[in-house]
Amino acid sequence: MCLVRMKQEGRTGKYMCRIIVHFMWEDVEQRGRVMGVNPYILKKNMMIMTNNFYAAILGYDEGLLSDDHGLAAALWRMFFNQKCEDPRQLELLVEYVRKQVSGRSRPLQSLMESRPFLRPVEAGRPEHRERLSSQKPA
Repeated sequence: MCLVRMKQEGRTGKYMCRIIVHFMWEDVEQRGRVMGVNPYILKKNMMIMTNNFYAAILGYDEGLLSDDHGLAAALWRMFFNQKCEDPRQLELLVEYVRKQVSGRSRPLQSLMESRPFLRPVEAGRPEHRERLSSQKPA
C-alpha cells in the first residue's frame, strides 16, 4: 500500500519506492549474513523471495485496478494465504486497503504532506544526538 500511495506523489514518490525496495533487500541480505546463512543458500533464497515479492506486487496491483472482488481475491491469495475463514475479515481488509490507497487516510496523508523523506536522517549519528535533543519540536 505504501508503494502504491508513494507512486501517486510523482517523481519523488517513485524515487522513494525504489529506495524502500532497495533497502528492504539490503536488510534481508544483511540479516541472512548475521544469522550465518551459507552465502550460496542465501543467494538462492533471495532469488526465490524476489520472485515472490514481485509476484505479490503484481497480484496486488491487479487487485487494486479491478473491483472489490478482484482486490478481495488478491488479498485472500497473498495476505491470508488462502486461509481466511471469516469473509467479514476479508471485507474489512478490502475497505481498509481502498481507503489507504485512495489518499483519504489521515495518517498516511499527513506523512506524505510532511515529506519526512526529503530531510536527512541524522538522529542515529552521535555528533547530532545532542543537537537534535536540544531542538524544540515544531
